[in-house]
Amino acid sequence: MNEQMNLGEKGFKLISWYEQYHDGDLTRIGLQPKLCPAGVVTWGLGHTELDKDGNQYRSIEQANIDHPEIETMIFEQADALLKVDVIPEEEKVKMFIRRPLLQWEFDGLVSYFYNIGFSSTMVKLMNNRASADLITAWMTQHYITAEGKYMPGLFYRRQSEVLLINTGVLKFFNV
Repeated sequence: MNEQMNLGEKGFKLISWYEQYHDGDLTRIGLQPKLCPAGVVTWGLGHTELDKDGNQYRSIEQANIDHPEIETMIFEQADALLKVDVIPEEEKVKMFIRRPLLQWEFDGLVSYFYNIGFSSTMVKLMNNRASADLITAWMTQHYITAEGKYMPGLFYRRQSEVLLINTGVLKFFNV
């Protein structure tokens, strides 16, 4: 059904817009890592990794020690890394959504899962062909906080994702 789908251009643009090229130190060449609002070290376009103890990095210094290559990451490397990073999210959509999807629906769902991890409620909504209003209500009211604090950027992202899923239109709301 959706097995042959991969993240399309609109999905890549959506993720890239909201993740942004992480550059924690504008005075240095390359895209250095930075802390996201949840206190997790990210680099490239929202890339995270686990440290040797299986925890997300919370120290830029330690991430740089363990991954010196991130000190000099360039845009093309960030793009390539994102294409690898979305594969597990593509697989989740392919595995759990049991109805045919249009490319823009697939793209919006991959972006959503890339940002939040997974939502069984969203899977149910999609599989049950919920109305656009119900999907919009769910997406714009959930996963819009970090560390318990409302994040306007996450709300804007949810608006973009749900608009893409419901209509195929890619629009950015935090411009």
